[in-house]
Amino acid sequence: MTRSRILSIIVKKKTGDAFDAILEIPPKMMPDAKINDDGWWFFTGPHGESKLKFNENKSLGILDHQFIDEESSWDVPM
Repeated sequence: MTRSRILSIIVKKKTGDAFDAILEIPPKMMPDAKINDDGWWFFTGPHGESKLKFNENKSLGILDHQFIDEESSWDVPM
């Protein structure tokens, strides 16, 4: 079964500030989100234990991330 979820937020900031704000989103969207030393955010999602990792490069405007939960995983270009 294919599933998708679209999350949208409005950030009224300059580009660099918006970049930083997005990196700070996990604990605001998932109250139990905790980050480890490797940069992975761990939290409880709709399908159980989940994790998220940003692969960012601010100077190039890259904010890709990986998501993994108990049922699936995907890479998100951004």
